[in-house]
Amino acid sequence: MKSPPPPPNMNQLPTFDPARAKKRPARRSEGLSLVTVLLVLFICLGLAALALDLLRIVSSRAELQKEADAIARQEVQTVELPGKGPISRPLTPVERTITGRSKTTVQYGHWEPRTRRFTPDQKNGRAARIVMSRLPGGSRDAPLLFQTFFHLFPFTTTVESVAIPCPREIVLAVDLSGSMNDDAEPCWATEAINESNQKNDRKTLGDRIAAQLYEDLELGDFPGPSEYLTESISDERGEYAYAALTRDEGPLTAESIPETYRIVPGDNEAARKRKAYAYLIDHQLARLMPEASPKPDSKTAYEFWAKYLDYVIRPYPDDPSWPVGQGTLPPGQSDNRLVRFNNPAQAITIPVPKNLPKKYENLLGYRTYVQFLCDFGRDLHPIADEYVALSVHSQTCPWHSEETPGGTFRFPPRTQPMHAIRRALVATLAKIEEANAAIKDPDWKDRVSIVVFDRIETGGGRIAQPLTTDYQAAMQTAAQLQAAGDRHRGVPTDAGLLTAVDSLKKAEPRKPSHTAKVLLLVTNAPPDAMIGETDAIRKHLSTQRERADYYPGWKEDSRLLARNAALIAAERIRADGWHLFPIGIGQEVDRDFLDRMARIGTGNAEDAEKAPVCNRPGTYEKKLTDVLESILSKPVVRVVQ
Repeated sequence: MKSPPPPPNMNQLPTFDPARAKKRPARRSEGLSLVTVLLVLFICLGLAALALDLLRIVSSRAELQKEADAIARQEVQTVELPGKGPISRPLTPVERTITGRSKTTVQYGHWEPRTRRFTPDQKNGRAARIVMSRLPGGSRDAPLLFQTFFHLFPFTTTVESVAIPCPREIVLAVDLSGSMNDDAEPCWATEAINESNQKNDRKTLGDRIAAQLYEDLELGDFPGPSEYLTESISDERGEYAYAALTRDEGPLTAESIPETYRIVPGDNEAARKRKAYAYLIDHQLARLMPEASPKPDSKTAYEFWAKYLDYVIRPYPDDPSWPVGQGTLPPGQSDNRLVRFNNPAQAITIPVPKNLPKKYENLLGYRTYVQFLCDFGRDLHPIADEYVALSVHSQTCPWHSEETPGGTFRFPPRTQPMHAIRRALVATLAKIEEANAAIKDPDWKDRVSIVVFDRIETGGGRIAQPLTTDYQAAMQTAAQLQAAGDRHRGVPTDAGLLTAVDSLKKAEPRKPSHTAKVLLLVTNAPPDAMIGETDAIRKHLSTQRERADYYPGWKEDSRLLARNAALIAAERIRADGWHLFPIGIGQEVDRDFLDRMARIGTGNAEDAEKAPVCNRPGTYEKKLTDVLESILSKPVVRVVQ
């Protein structure tokens, strides 16, 4: 048995034991470390949760902003050009809740770009402001951790988005080739249109189109009297009517004929022609066409009317049985003849007998005179420095006034589809003017330009109206557009497209850098000429073998090369950010060509809509107006706030 330890000596000081001193603090440190670790872990988890919540808040806000921007764009897309009737809008801003978690307010108004201020105008505003709030509760798919576990930090995310229609550079590229007069040409188109519309009980539509042109030219009722070229002096109706008129024993050799017109045996063929033509002008044309311009008179207007007779008379090689000179009859006849112009149109899509114009050869009167005017059109000269009365460049052009949606304008005589195009352009420009009326800053208004193109011989394309916000000036330009002469084929569509690009390059720059470039191409016959360099076009096509929209066979057919040149121009301007819309009008539209261009213009070969076509003469104006307004009523939208 152990003896008990001795009692402590109370007078003895305690001794220091280092081993025991180390053990006791270690136990306290372990407890403290555990608490610290737990606290740090808790803080880290909290910070991580807070960071995750903040990330989700940012993500939720970005998601909400994206949704608000999309709604703002959609609302602006529904804002159409005024004029189609009252805009269906609520009188006050609309509030709606989406699935109980997001509240949205839709408001219309005007955006002031310089002050970046939105002014409410619920009735007429073209800008849209969206205020969207995500109600307390966080994201529907990922609730916040602090809200879930601790019900802390309730928040409401609110975003605002303002979308506006971009100011646009609108270029109207108009085909002014001779085909734009074709529907009014009375020596072939009138009958063809009548025949093609019989099923619709509109068999006189061609007559009505020609009658409008007669009315504007002040020629009386259509078709007016016509006579064979020798009818006033001879019963000859054969193909050799002119030779019969000028032969030695012919009717112009009679003693009763004044010396001015009397043919004598010693006259050469040139002298016989001069006398015969003078007689026809003074004794037949003056009686048949007293309202024609210039007045038929061999003393004052022989050269002009000689070209008309050259145009009408059917020539034949010399026949040995006739006592006339050698060569073609009549001698020195102009090559500008009825059957040498584009009559009937080679690209016509309605049935037309190829020899139909021939039946009007050797016939004098208003019918062949009006055909003569249409064929020479705006720019061809029957004689040096003189235009036909139909041309806007002629001092005798009979202008007339018409009411339009844009006001009263003076127009040249109504040929079709040219006149329908003029009126449709004026109506569309009036809508653009109305839509921009509330925009005070000219830098934010739509600018418009008119580009025209017709033949290689006239340079291909030109800017008829530079880009402007003077919509009345643009309407005036549109009202005066007129088709070119139809003697030479060769419509370079690529010229119209490339000139449209030039119109923007030559325009004064404006402050908004986000303008939208819109090109509307109004055309008739497919291109059969080009201004692009042949080598460059061929090189481009050689690298695009898999491009389905280009025409194959272009190496052998120059017309297909010209069409591909237009498609290449369309592709290049689309790549430059243009919105291209080809539109066909008239009886010579090549739907396949326009559809190819529409696909290239949108950059979507599969989903692109077919190009709109206006090919019913009685509805040209309405259909084209509707198409143009439909395209331009859909603004190009940009979010500005």
